[in-house]
Amino acid sequence: MFASVSLPARPASSTLAVCAPRCSTGSTRAIPAACFVLRIEDTDTARNTEQSLNTILDGLKWLGLDHDEGPHFQSQRAENYRQRCRQLLDAGMAYERDGAIRFKMTARADRDE
Repeated sequence: MFASVSLPARPASSTLAVCAPRCSTGSTRAIPAACFVLRIEDTDTARNTEQSLNTILDGLKWLGLDHDEGPHFQSQRAENYRQRCRQLLDAGMAYERDGAIRFKMTARADRDE
């Protein structure tokens, strides 16, 4: 189970993620097996400031949303993403165009064309 919600916070960009498999005990939430994992999308360096982070955290507190895990910052996983992109490129499952990595889509027999 994975759900993602984007907050329209300015000037920061953020994403909240709820991930059930990671936390399963001791929860008093409406969904006992759910875990609220806070993930901050901080790869936009022009808008990534301490003030922006504090605005997000203060907003969550004001809403009464307490996270069980995190915050985790996307920028800390950049090397992992680079490695995975290289693997996809090397395997022929992706290609580069206009500075972006794009997935190759395969035709499915069950798709109406």
